[in-house]
Amino acid sequence: MRAKWMNRKLPKGNLIFLLSSLTILSLLLGFITTLSILIHLGLYVHTNIFGESMHEAVTEDSRILYIDPEFKEIRRGDIVSAEVTYQGIPVEDSGEPLIIVKRIIGLPGETIRIDGDQVYINHELLSEPYAYYSGPGEDDLLMTLGEEEYFLMGDNRLDSSDSRAWGPFHIEHIQSVALAVN
Repeated sequence: MRAKWMNRKLPKGNLIFLLSSLTILSLLLGFITTLSILIHLGLYVHTNIFGESMHEAVTEDSRILYIDPEFKEIRRGDIVSAEVTYQGIPVEDSGEPLIIVKRIIGLPGETIRIDGDQVYINHELLSEPYAYYSGPGEDDLLMTLGEEEYFLMGDNRLDSSDSRAWGPFHIEHIQSVALAVN
């Protein structure tokens, strides 16, 4: 047996109001759910960029949309944020871990050779349209990366403290991978 109130018809205006309210509520819940999932996946915007080491791809005014590396495969050319360690010990800046923004140059297991301003990966010259040298490069380096190690460099090569100084970065110290830079 149906209740009497269930047999009543809503006036047309009330029905439109009810349907539009339900639509707005559904959209709001969808937005909140999507936002929660993105936050859970580690998606966030980073706005505090200091220095010129990634000039021109990333400047102090840049905003970077990042995701946790657990959810995106790290590839050569990706821009990442990473915690600096030296011989396994975290490097601090004013009591906080030193976090840098650099570009992935070398991947696990690869041999990196730098001769002046030329970078070679497994004996092949790397094409680097993003690299900037304000003068002749003077680097001389040969390194084979271990498992889960990455070689990071700033785009502004003569004004960057990166894997040439700190050594390779282990995957556990790569905090995030850029999805977009504005």
